[in-house]
Amino acid sequence: MNFDSILKEEICRSVVVYFVSFLAIGMLIISKDLPINLGLTFPLAFIVTGAICWFMVRYRRKEQLLDPSPIAILAHALQTRKKPRSHAGITTEVILAILLYLIYLVIAHANPSIPFLWIAVLIIVSGVLIHAIFKVDGEYRVTPVRWAIFYLVLSALFIIRALVLRYPIVPILVVLGIIGVGSVAILLLWMFWIQKNDRLPPRSE
Repeated sequence: MNFDSILKEEICRSVVVYFVSFLAIGMLIISKDLPINLGLTFPLAFIVTGAICWFMVRYRRKEQLLDPSPIAILAHALQTRKKPRSHAGITTEVILAILLYLIYLVIAHANPSIPFLWIAVLIIVSGVLIHAIFKVDGEYRVTPVRWAIFYLVLSALFIIRALVLRYPIVPILVVLGIIGVGSVAILLLWMFWIQKNDRLPPRSE
């Protein structure tokens, strides 16, 4: 391993990351939101810290980021996010999102009383779906077809989760149906309003 300045900076940053991870995991275990033994706080915090350190070192070396400031790294990440992505990159993100969802189902089936985990997984998977479905050539394009695909995939995630955890399926279907009809109606009205404004002649000053 090349022990350069980036690696040294991230190792120093890992001290703070480990402390924060240790406190966060410990609080989750004590509050019983994470139903595991309290003694696992040390190795779990170490695993989280190691993963973050490895990712940051790899990312900064790849992007040649010499500034260790978190603000500079975040600003660079947001700028590169605006660039068009390859199909391979999108496929990789979708596969990782699917694996994350499957891992969540296994954990939730063993420990169904972890609501915050579902919220975190839903946010991550939704973000990946939004980028994969709506983003074209670096721009977001919302169309009825793309929205229908996004809605159907997201609905399937809710239905599969309900079946795995043995939740009542009928209320979920009713809520998804109401949301689907309402969102499509709003989308069509919004598109009609945009097309109507585009047809209006420009105002003379």
